[in-house]
Formats: sequence, C-alpha cells, structure tokens
Amino acid sequence: MGLWSKGNTRRMEIVSIEPLSVFSVYTAVFIVLSIPALLILDALGKIRLSKYVSFIPDEGFFAAFDNPFTIALLAGIAAGLVLGMLALIFALIYNCFASVMGGVKIDIRD
Repeated sequence: MGLWSKGNTRRMEIVSIEPLSVFSVYTAVFIVLSIPALLILDALGKIRLSKYVSFIPDEGFFAAFDNPFTIALLAGIAAGLVLGMLALIFALIYNCFASVMGGVKIDIRD
C-alpha cells in the first residue's frame, strides 16, 4: 500500500473563489486577532499606542483617543479592512487566472 494505491479516486476542483466571502473572513479574523495583540504589546511595553495619536487634541470628542483600547480598536478595524481588501483583490486575480487556465485540480485516492 503506497501513497498512490489503487482504489477510489476523487477529483476536486477549485474553479473560483467568492471575493466577498474572502473579504469578510479575512477582515473579521484580522480584527479579532489584532485588537488583543495590540493591547498585549502595549501592556508589555513593546509599543506605545498613545504615541501614534499624539497629534490629535486631548479635548472634546477626541479625548477618547487617549485610551489604548480605543486606539487598538480603531487600528484593528483599519488593518482588518486593509487586509480584507488585499484578500479580495487576490481572490479576483485568482478568479481571472482560473477562468483562463481552469483553476486548481486535485486527485485524492483512497
């Protein structure tokens, strides 16, 4: 019994990827992972989140930007949206190549 033994063979093909699904998954995952990561790095002293928004005034509506959680939340959302857009662009590029070349084909043998 080798790696390619005789038996049932199944063929799987990835002919397209839904771009909006990729966007939503990558955005959500990166937002969920980046907020705690930024807060932990700030608490350990590896980065100082408050220095990235030091140009914003400390009064009125902008007073909340002095809080590390608010900064991590906004940075996580922004980074998640950027990563989601990149994933969406790569999914569109894959779909273009897959429509011309036929996508990825995988044979699985039992």
